[in-house]
Amino acid sequence: MNIGRLWRTARHLTPAQWRYRLTGQGRRALARLAPGTARRRIEALAATLPLPDPSRPAVIAAAQHVLLL
Repeated sequence: MNIGRLWRTARHLTPAQWRYRLTGQGRRALARLAPGTARRRIEALAATLPLPDPSRPAVIAAAQHVLLL
């Protein structure tokens, strides 16, 4: 990416978009430096999610699609 394209893109970003880009890049950089810590953080977040109800039509449709693949 050249500096001109970078400037043309950057000048249209809002402060919220800049914040998201910086925090996202920071998290990815930290995950590369400390993969074990990143994995534990992701596993802890995943453990808080509820399991899907297997009788819901959307889950059944997704499972059937996966079975086809």
